[in-house]
Amino acid sequence: MAALKGLKSRLGEIQQYLELVESGKLPVNHDIIYELQALLYNKIQLTRSLLTESSVCYLAIVKSNDMMLVIYLSSMIRSVIALHNLIDNKETRARGNMPPAKELKKPPTASAKA
Repeated sequence: MAALKGLKSRLGEIQQYLELVESGKLPVNHDIIYELQALLYNKIQLTRSLLTESSVCYLAIVKSNDMMLVIYLSSMIRSVIALHNLIDNKETRARGNMPPAKELKKPPTASAKA
């Protein structure tokens, strides 16, 4: 969500800049306009390539999305299992049903051997 909020913020800044340039309050910066044109051109090319399902770009994006979905679901499942174990542990401790902690076996000291 933070990435989408950041994108929205940047697009708002671009819109404000273009409105100020259009009203004459700011001079035209040709480098910025060039970058915006390149950005829009790349977006159009990506959209066109997505429309043809046989394109390599489309297949790569679909495969990437599928892999990201699997990674996301795996992460969610691990989180749910960890949360479940944490809640079980907390309930067990609250009921007082925890088995006594195992004492660590201490290695024999030199005086104990004698």
